[in-house]
Amino acid sequence: MENSKNKFILGKEKKLFPLFRLGMLILLTVALFAVACQLQLIKGRSFVVIVISAYLLAVVIIIWMFMLLRLNRFVLNLEQLESALIKEKDLAKMYLDVAGVILMAINKDQKVTLINQRGCEILGYVKEEILGKNWFDNFIPRDDAENMKKVFNRLLYKEEGLFGYFENYIVTKNGELRIIAWNNKVIRDLLGRAVGTLSSGEDITDRKRAEEKSMRLNMMYSTLTNINKVILRIHDQQKLFDEVCRIAVEVGMFRMAWIGLVNPNTLLVRPVSRFGTGAELFDRIKVSAADIAEGKGPTGVAVREGRYCVVNDIAKDSRMLPWQNEVMERGYRSSAAFPIRLGGRVIGAFNFFAGQPDFFDAEEIELLKELAADISYALEFMEKERKSKQAQETLLERESSFEIVAYETGHLVYDYNVITGLIHWSGAIEEVTGFEKDEFLRVDIKGWEQMVHPEDRGRALALLEEAKKIGDRYHVKYRFRRKDGTYVMIEDKGIFLQDVSERTNRMLGIMRSFNGGQV
Repeated sequence: MENSKNKFILGKEKKLFPLFRLGMLILLTVALFAVACQLQLIKGRSFVVIVISAYLLAVVIIIWMFMLLRLNRFVLNLEQLESALIKEKDLAKMYLDVAGVILMAINKDQKVTLINQRGCEILGYVKEEILGKNWFDNFIPRDDAENMKKVFNRLLYKEEGLFGYFENYIVTKNGELRIIAWNNKVIRDLLGRAVGTLSSGEDITDRKRAEEKSMRLNMMYSTLTNINKVILRIHDQQKLFDEVCRIAVEVGMFRMAWIGLVNPNTLLVRPVSRFGTGAELFDRIKVSAADIAEGKGPTGVAVREGRYCVVNDIAKDSRMLPWQNEVMERGYRSSAAFPIRLGGRVIGAFNFFAGQPDFFDAEEIELLKELAADISYALEFMEKERKSKQAQETLLERESSFEIVAYETGHLVYDYNVITGLIHWSGAIEEVTGFEKDEFLRVDIKGWEQMVHPEDRGRALALLEEAKKIGDRYHVKYRFRRKDGTYVMIEDKGIFLQDVSERTNRMLGIMRSFNGGQV
């Protein structure tokens, strides 16, 4: 307001300056005329005329001096006003330049007419490279420029006053994209016509990236949690693969995920499960674990070298050349693969595709490594479970056959559950122990201990505990009390078994009497 007032006063004073000069010229002419008259009249020696002329000359001189003082004051005021305006202009420029946001004016021709130092710093240009340039053609991403022009024109000519908050990308001098949050106001002339916009813009790129990273990490943690739940619930390899691929896309927000297993003979990586946009592509393209062009991508490296591999910009990475055009058409912009292991060797890879470049950073890579390790652990568990089940089935078949043989040959067969202490007895029970089958089936580990002769019990139990501790074979001879109270010499042979977690949980064995029975 003060600035406008000063400009008004300065303008008014400048308009009066020519009038001052004209007045002083008239006074000078009158003074010269008076002097001429005085000189002329002095010759005539008229005293009255001389006095009047002198008086007029004095008046003219006084007026002249007054006008001269007024002129000096005017010039001084003019200089002071100009100095004040310069200071105000410099102060306003300083305010613009110290502001922590972009301050910018664009005229109705879409050209930049004002920008502060912060705006120049963010864009990477000096001010002269920005002023007069079309804002949308030079500083907005090409894909967004036309739409942004339409928005600008619509707001400029159809909206009133402040049109609020708006976010968009700008392009810096080095080609980097930055996200700016704008607050804009339409500028109007005295007739109310829109002549441009005045905008303040805050660079929110780092904040947005931090928010996106936090969101992605939350999704990754959620993905890891959901997949671990699936690992605990599903014990079928194909079903597990299908579920983890689905969760990676639906929860982890990947564009596509697939699992491939390598053929050890051809080294081709065959998709066994896939989910997401364009997933069918991998049913027909060639991916290899060999050191050839089709094996240079993330999958080939992960399988061949047993380490994770990331391509964060598919469009610019030569390792993706064999499939670059096809994956780009499906919106894939970055990719990562992580090895899957079984029995200490790499059998395949878990592959992820994202819809934006630079998707995979250090934290996400660590989480995906953990995810691949969990899947490998699940496969190891399934394999041990499969082998254990197969061994159990084989053992049951053998036990059935062995029980028949044991009965016919006078052997007592037992299956001791180490965890519960219960024992399943079969074979020649009555012949060896003197008990009927139904009676002896109730005998557990404690009952068996009491039937071992007191003099032999300590040695038999010590050998049993030692064999259980190391999962080894058990072989001992001791005197065993029959139902009638007599003792028979027994040879006891057994072997301890372990479950999938390598914990001793079971013992199988046979007992037989020898040396003719009672002792």
